[in-house]
Amino acid sequence: MSLLETFLKRNPGSRDVTEELVRLYLQTGQGQKAADILAKLPETDQTPDAELFRVKVLSTVGHNAEAAELLRQILEKRPDYYDAWEELGHSHLREKNLEEAAKAFEQAARLAPDNPEIWFRIALVQIERKLPAEAVKAMEKTSVSPELYIQTALLMADRDYFREAEQMLDLAARNGANPDEVSLFLSVIKQESSKDPLDGLEPLESIPPTSAMYPGVMQQKSRIYLQAKQYQKAYEIAEEGRKTFPDRKELWGLESYALVKLKKMAEAEKLIRKALESFPEDEDLLFTLGTLQEESGKKDDAMETMESIIKVNPRNFQALNYVGYTLADKNTDLERALSLITAALEESPDTDYIVDSLAWVQFRLGRIEEAWNSINRCISLGGDDPAIWEHYGDIAKVMGKREEALKGYKKSIAREPDNIAKVRKKLLELQKK
Repeated sequence: MSLLETFLKRNPGSRDVTEELVRLYLQTGQGQKAADILAKLPETDQTPDAELFRVKVLSTVGHNAEAAELLRQILEKRPDYYDAWEELGHSHLREKNLEEAAKAFEQAARLAPDNPEIWFRIALVQIERKLPAEAVKAMEKTSVSPELYIQTALLMADRDYFREAEQMLDLAARNGANPDEVSLFLSVIKQESSKDPLDGLEPLESIPPTSAMYPGVMQQKSRIYLQAKQYQKAYEIAEEGRKTFPDRKELWGLESYALVKLKKMAEAEKLIRKALESFPEDEDLLFTLGTLQEESGKKDDAMETMESIIKVNPRNFQALNYVGYTLADKNTDLERALSLITAALEESPDTDYIVDSLAWVQFRLGRIEEAWNSINRCISLGGDDPAIWEHYGDIAKVMGKREEALKGYKKSIAREPDNIAKVRKKLLELQKK
C-alpha cells in the first residue's frame, strides 16, 4: 500500500494503480480510504467496468443508495452486462430482499447459462426463500463440481428439506462424486430425517474398511447408536475406531461421551485427558472435558476449563455460552453473563440454545418482554430441549400468561428433564391457581 500511495502522489489519476490500492484498502478494512481515493478518479472514466468498480466500493462502505442508483444507470445503458446483474443480486441480498435477488441472479444466468456458479447462487437464494424445489431446479440446469452439490445437500438437510437433499446427493453421484462420500452424507440425512436414527446405518454398509471415508463411517455409526440410546454399542464402535484411527480426535470425544452415558464418568475424564496429551489445547476436546466435569458435579472445575478456552479463543461461542449461561443460572455477575452470551450470538446468531441463554439472562435481569421475545425466537429456530420449555413456562408465568406457562411446563415434562420433579411441582402449583 505504501508503494502504491507513493506512486499515486507522483502519477495522480492512474486507474490501474488506484483500483489495486482500493482493493488493498478493502481487504484491510479501510473502507472510507477506499471510497476517498476512488472519488479522485477522473469522472471521464465512465466505462462499465470502472462504474461497476465504484458500485462495489460504495456498497462496501455502506453507501447503498448511491450504489443502487449507479447500478441502475449501468444496467439502463448495458442491459446485457452480466457482472452488473450479478452485483445487483448481491445488493438485494444485502438488503434481505430475496425475491429480487433471485430475479437478478436469474437474469445473469440467462446471459451466461453455462456459468455453474450463478446457478449455485440461485439455489442458495431459493433455499433461503424456503423454496427447496426451485433450488433443485436451478442445480439441475447446470453441471457443477460434486462438492457444490454436496454442499447444497447439507444446507437443505440443515433446514429439514431432506427429500431435496437426497436429490442433490443423487446429482452429486451422477456428476462424479466419490460414492463412499455420497453414502456417508446419505447416512447423515437418513439419520436426521427418520423417526428411527438406525435407518442411517444402511447407506454405510457399502463403504469398505479400506475406504478413505471409513474413519467417518466409524464416527457416524457411533453417533447413530448414541442417538438411538444404545450407549454400549456406541462406546464399542467409538473405542474400535479410536484405536484404529488414533489421529481422529472426534472418535476420542465420542468414546468419552458414550462413557458418560454409561455413567462411567471417571473413565470418560481419564480418556479425554489422554486425548489432550496428543491434542494439547484443542478447543473441542477441552470443551468435552468441561462438559464431563459438569456432568460429574465438578462445577468449579468445569467453569475453570471453559474460562481457559475463552482465554485461548475469546470467540469460542460454545465456551462463551457455557460461562454466560452458568452465571445467569446462578443469578450472579449478570452483566458479564449478558456480554458473554451476546458475543456467542455474534459468532453463531441462529443457534437455538444460545438464544435460550439470552432469554434466560434477560429474564434474570428483569427484562421480561425481551426475554419473552428471545424465548419465542429460540423455539422458532427449533429449540425443543426440556430446559428451553421450562424457561418458556417460567417467563410466561411472570408475564401472567397462564396458559402459555402451562404449555411450557407440560412440554418440558414430556421431554423428561433431569429435574422433572421440580418442573412437575411448578406445573401443579400453577394448576391450583
